[in-house]
Amino acid sequence: MRIVSLTLFVLFTVLNLNSSFAQDNDSLRTYYTGEIVVTSENEAVIKTTSTIDIDKSTIESKDHFSLDAALSQIPGLYIANNQRNESLFKLRGYDQRQTAVFFDGVPLYISYDGTFDFSQINSAPVGKVTVSKSMSSVLYGANTLGGSVNIVSDEPIKGFETYAKVMYGNTYGAYLKNSGIYKSFYWLVSGNYNKSDGYNLPSSFAPSKNEDGSKRDNSSFNQKGAMFKAGYRLSADTDFMLEFNKSLNSKDVPTQIYTKFPRYWKYTDWNNSLFNFISNIKISNALKLRANAYTVNSYNVLNAYDNNTYTTQTKNSSFTSTYDDYSSGVSLIPELNAGKILSAKFAMFYKRDTHYDQANYNKPNKKFVAETYTAGAEKNFQLSGVDVIAALNFNYLNVVFANDSATRSGIPVLNGHIGVGKSINEKVYLYAHVSNNSRFPTLKELFSEHLGKSIPNPYLDVERNWNTEVGLKYKNQKFGNANLALFYSNVKNMIANVPVSATLSQYQNIGKVTLSGVEVSYQKDFRIMNVETNYTYLYSKNESDTVSDKLEYRPEHSLNIVLSKAYTFGLSWTADASFTSRRYGIDSDTRLWTSLPDYTMFNFRVSQKIYNQFTAFIRVNNIADKYFESEYGFPQAGRNFVFGIDANF
Repeated sequence: MRIVSLTLFVLFTVLNLNSSFAQDNDSLRTYYTGEIVVTSENEAVIKTTSTIDIDKSTIESKDHFSLDAALSQIPGLYIANNQRNESLFKLRGYDQRQTAVFFDGVPLYISYDGTFDFSQINSAPVGKVTVSKSMSSVLYGANTLGGSVNIVSDEPIKGFETYAKVMYGNTYGAYLKNSGIYKSFYWLVSGNYNKSDGYNLPSSFAPSKNEDGSKRDNSSFNQKGAMFKAGYRLSADTDFMLEFNKSLNSKDVPTQIYTKFPRYWKYTDWNNSLFNFISNIKISNALKLRANAYTVNSYNVLNAYDNNTYTTQTKNSSFTSTYDDYSSGVSLIPELNAGKILSAKFAMFYKRDTHYDQANYNKPNKKFVAETYTAGAEKNFQLSGVDVIAALNFNYLNVVFANDSATRSGIPVLNGHIGVGKSINEKVYLYAHVSNNSRFPTLKELFSEHLGKSIPNPYLDVERNWNTEVGLKYKNQKFGNANLALFYSNVKNMIANVPVSATLSQYQNIGKVTLSGVEVSYQKDFRIMNVETNYTYLYSKNESDTVSDKLEYRPEHSLNIVLSKAYTFGLSWTADASFTSRRYGIDSDTRLWTSLPDYTMFNFRVSQKIYNQFTAFIRVNNIADKYFESEYGFPQAGRNFVFGIDANF
């Protein structure tokens, strides 16, 4: 807290020293305060990478209370529910621990294991999502081995605006959002409530040992959330914002349908809170400063029961486990614009991760603490008509406390990247980049005992990689827009949970992993309909395992097609299809690899505007009632309907 207080004091002191600020009457100008890398200011980053923006209209059209549905058709990104019923993604084969996720500039992850369940992020207050693959800006800080996902809250565009949505289906509920601008003040308030009694399995599902079919056993959830942010815009280049986000959730965890040793789990509490202060200050024409100070808390209680009645906890396998995680930090991003030579962006980050856990009511509390430091610089320039971006950053992990055990020495790592791009003509842009990235081991990987089933490994090394990508971007009003990207990445010291005996495992650096492939996308607005399609081929191989070269749940082939049309009289429709092929998982009982079936999903949505302010809609997901498993033994929903109405005033 002393660091946060000092940061706030410095910022307000700098502001008071600068008396030349003038009031900006253009209150309706919209920009994303929570966006670390603003597109217009870092065009070289966007041009020389496969960066994708998901806008608000796309998010809303998914008719989903949580954000995970909005990521489902991004080329190179695979999102699915895991065995803990968490919605996690893989980006070009990198899992979520290896990809930095932000919400309005705040690193979003559970301090202990480095992941965050996207089904717990409410979609209502989100204005856009930016996905950066392979090479991320160093302004994002540490742990960007596989890229970054930046979630940005919505910004007000009118003096006063209210948006509401009510939906009913397997999941039902409502959310309400209000935003506005009054003189130099602006605000955003949102709230949501949604729940599900469980989802229905496809009609083709045959009852198994741990699942009788029809409605999926133990698949219900309940979510409540609210967000408030308020800002003061002193001038066009100076802005201050306070933000608070809170969610109170609970959810069930369906059992693995094939196993001889089913787990009967419920998360009775899955709560998150976020407090964030953001400032953007123009100190002079040559110097701007962005800063934020934040704290994030994740609190969850997991109850493991004796059997499928979920009422008793008498067996040795039953427990009540509590995790309480805190992450606090500050960031400073100065931007220098003093001529071609003295122009660059710099980044200085500090964050402190604290994890408390209690394995059961009768067990002692454990505490683990780690700190991460980052300093970096990034420069964009042109050289003989070629766009160039170059960057370096230094990261340092310090384990402060390890439950009274001996800590390890700190881990330093130096990262960097360089990207180049050139317009061949007004239609064709070619680019290439190479980057060296890293990820520090999480507290869980260093110290977890997995309820006595794992051996801690406090001397894990940092994961390192080299990413390379070459690509082509083609824009033509007559032909449409097309993108091609070829990527290659090798990872050294990749961390994996490795069996060391019949009953024990340990997180270890397994050696080298190769991830490579190709992405192709195409978009065109035809007279009769709009067409978007993308295909990803991913080659993933564990080069260091003599038993198997496979990696879990990394589809080799992914194809997405979206057809849509909006008419002047308010009717619109969207039809989409997704094909997923060649995935592998491990049978938890036999520890043998198994191949998961390919599957194709078809969805359809139709909506009609009513009196301009209202829109009625209906969506059908998984039209063909296709059976598929997100992970081995975890079947997902069959055909399901969502209908509702939204209002915008």
